[in-house]
Amino acid sequence: MAAFPDLLIEARERAGLTQAGLAGRIGVSHATITSWETGRRHPRVSARQQIIEAADILGLEAPQLNLMLAELGFSPVPEGRIVPLLDRRKPLAVVQAECETYSWPTLAMNEDFEVVGWNAAANDLSELDLATDLAEPGARHLLRMALSDHYNAKLLNWEEVIGQMVSMWKINGFDPLTAENRTPYFDNLMAYVATHHQQQLPKLFSLWQDSGTWVEGNRFYFEAKWRASDGAMLHFHNQMTSWSDFDGVSAFDWHPANAATWDWLDERREQRLRHQPAAEAHLDVSSARALLRFARERNGLSRRKLGELSGLSASFVYAMEAGKRPLVRETIVAMTRAMKLDMAFANAILDAAGFDPEPSDLTAYILGHDVAPDSRFAGNPDKRVIWDPATIADEIAGYAWPTLVVNERCEAIAINGLASRLFLMDLESVPPGPARNLFSLVTDARFVRRTANWDVVIANVLPGNLEAYMAPPGSAARPGKDAAYFEDVVQFVRRREAAGGEGDAVIHRVFAAWRAKPGRRLTARITFPFVCDQASAALRFNTVIAPWDAMLNPYWSIELHPADGETWRLLA
Repeated sequence: MAAFPDLLIEARERAGLTQAGLAGRIGVSHATITSWETGRRHPRVSARQQIIEAADILGLEAPQLNLMLAELGFSPVPEGRIVPLLDRRKPLAVVQAECETYSWPTLAMNEDFEVVGWNAAANDLSELDLATDLAEPGARHLLRMALSDHYNAKLLNWEEVIGQMVSMWKINGFDPLTAENRTPYFDNLMAYVATHHQQQLPKLFSLWQDSGTWVEGNRFYFEAKWRASDGAMLHFHNQMTSWSDFDGVSAFDWHPANAATWDWLDERREQRLRHQPAAEAHLDVSSARALLRFARERNGLSRRKLGELSGLSASFVYAMEAGKRPLVRETIVAMTRAMKLDMAFANAILDAAGFDPEPSDLTAYILGHDVAPDSRFAGNPDKRVIWDPATIADEIAGYAWPTLVVNERCEAIAINGLASRLFLMDLESVPPGPARNLFSLVTDARFVRRTANWDVVIANVLPGNLEAYMAPPGSAARPGKDAAYFEDVVQFVRRREAAGGEGDAVIHRVFAAWRAKPGRRLTARITFPFVCDQASAALRFNTVIAPWDAMLNPYWSIELHPADGETWRLLA
């Protein structure tokens, strides 16, 4: 077997990259690459992810990468259908940090519909602190939150919203009136409801019988009407989209649906910043040992009890938490399973320890793998739906915000009326092909002139587009990519720009933005601001790019939600 330095040199030279070029792409120094290739320095365990990024840039497939990792004594990467899910993964630490950057209320949920992350705007809307007021294990489960007196009084269209949630749970095949298909997950949840919300049970059972079955793969969207404690009536467009299917983490966004709602949130944010300038503190997810101890204590387990459940001694558990024993992946997995941690949290521990993550039950279920018998996915029938351009077009036609949907080639397949006016595009008049490609749309001179932050938009929109089909200047060839198609797109743009007297200026700006943005891999979810100059005013949007159905359909939605009250007033 070839040594790691030889494998790296061969791959780099085949890709046509210099040592400095590769170093810049993966965020290390030129000297680091030189020392790796000469064998003077052996990459540390913490460099494993940089080796994986280098292999991706150099166009290596999983078997070739695993040869490198084996030479270094690192664990291999998985191969097969699970790889795309890993590529689009966002660890819990990233999700929590990203939540805090949003101005709209956002919750991050695990595969059991428990809230595992949130932002300050969600606390503002809740009018409580989710970290302290809902600290009891299980208290942040969506159904428990919705049934509580606090939230029940605020959610004005309770039956409509809870009916939507119930239809999600019905995919499990559960019937609360019978013992069929029940699991410990479901029994524990219903036992709590029966004990603490007995008066709600008849209404909940009625909703269960009347609601349709939510189909796995369908995007979850509903309207929420909310009454704040000051009497303000707020209106939201609520959406659930994938954040990391691999970890079973979804985003639950509450996008303000009118100007008054945004005005209320803006006022609360200003009050919060005046009185609480410090950012909200979240659990430190950088220490695997601290996370293990936190999880054990949160579950009310002694070291002895955790040891019994996971086949370890109490002294061993203490040594793991105290740093007196090295962290071992198999031991961490045994402990997280014994504590019945959701995969978002379990993978946060594995991430902090420098180990590969475990696939969630959601991932295992959709890939056809066995899942734990107490999982809500155990024994589920296949109830997923395959979307097509026609059904997607029907769905987004009713959205009150601009929405564009693209396929695996980043080619527009559906657009609603608001997006047509914003993107200056009548999809029916444009034939399939390069003219419909996202690259073509955002480099159109009219779009460039109207977009105040065009370089920001380009840096966020085009990474997936460019990486999917071609190697822009200064990057390595990508095996298996349809470079010919993308070359057709580039030629289309060049001909259009030449006809308009623009030359190649726009394309050069695109490539510059692409090279300048770190982490160019298209993840499960991308958010960024979009500012459109409309006559004498500016329309401001929060753009969310997310998979329409990451598991089955190669479609991505690009949704532009008004980012302030003034934009809603202008749209109205």
